[in-house]
Amino acid sequence: MPKITGVRDTARAQQLVQSDRRTVSDLFWDVRAWHEIWSGIDSVEVLYDDGVHQEFTMTVYRGGVTETVRTIRYRHPTGDIEFFTPECPPGMEQHSGYWMFHEVPGQPGTCEVLAGRQYTLTPDQRSFEQYENDRWFYQLSFTGRLHAILLSFAEHFAHEPAATNGHRYHRCDASIVAPVSAADVSAFLQVTENLPQWAAFFSTVEDMVDDRVRMRTVLGSTVLTRVEHPYEGLFIISSVTEIGEERALVTVHPLGDESILRFTMWMTDALVSARFRSQTDTIDQQRGTLVEELNRLADAAKLVGESPDSERAAA
Repeated sequence: MPKITGVRDTARAQQLVQSDRRTVSDLFWDVRAWHEIWSGIDSVEVLYDDGVHQEFTMTVYRGGVTETVRTIRYRHPTGDIEFFTPECPPGMEQHSGYWMFHEVPGQPGTCEVLAGRQYTLTPDQRSFEQYENDRWFYQLSFTGRLHAILLSFAEHFAHEPAATNGHRYHRCDASIVAPVSAADVSAFLQVTENLPQWAAFFSTVEDMVDDRVRMRTVLGSTVLTRVEHPYEGLFIISSVTEIGEERALVTVHPLGDESILRFTMWMTDALVSARFRSQTDTIDQQRGTLVEELNRLADAAKLVGESPDSERAAA
């Protein structure tokens, strides 16, 4: 079998973030803080950092395997970050990339983040056909991963709820790959009245109050809710309850004909102590609930997307 030469490929993604360029750039540089934003990180060790040059190792759990990657980064005066990995992830023989941060004209306090990667998959002993298939699949999954990372940062800057009545909030999130297009899920999510079809907390829709929908919950109480859609791929479910405003976030990004859905919510420590033995029990149980709700969301969106009557989305 003739030896295959590795081919250099690229993956790109972009995302609007609700903060100024310098603040966003600072957080992308502070790699120690990433584990609070991106759930795939196991640990980070910074070996050198003078504010312009940085070297670190990052251990991630991906595809059932733990990987450790060493990265060297350079930060430009503009805040843009370039990097390369002298110790590449398994299956790669070359990997480099950038994070770029642009102010958005006419949208003060908003930053566009551009992510780019250049990489070469190790050919190994694969046939030419298998290598080409692997390149196509890897580029698709790598692009999806970049979108997921950027959306995680967008979630972070979408503002977590502040503590209310002395109670702190605990974050819980879950994600699935859904057999439905990102466009169909997004169209379904934009309709606030669709919430009872997939989110277990909401039972029935009552009426409109200003720009919110009054809904009855499974607890018998009523809340005023709306779904905000500040930019593509991010949906904020905002509900006014007896203790103040509570938020949950759903992010959607395409993966070929499918989509990756992520659901993030916050629970007060009062709820933790009242219902469960520990915070861990709360988060574990709630994560299972989020997965169930994401699957219901995917099923409902797929059903509406396949219907010839688009008005069913608001049914």
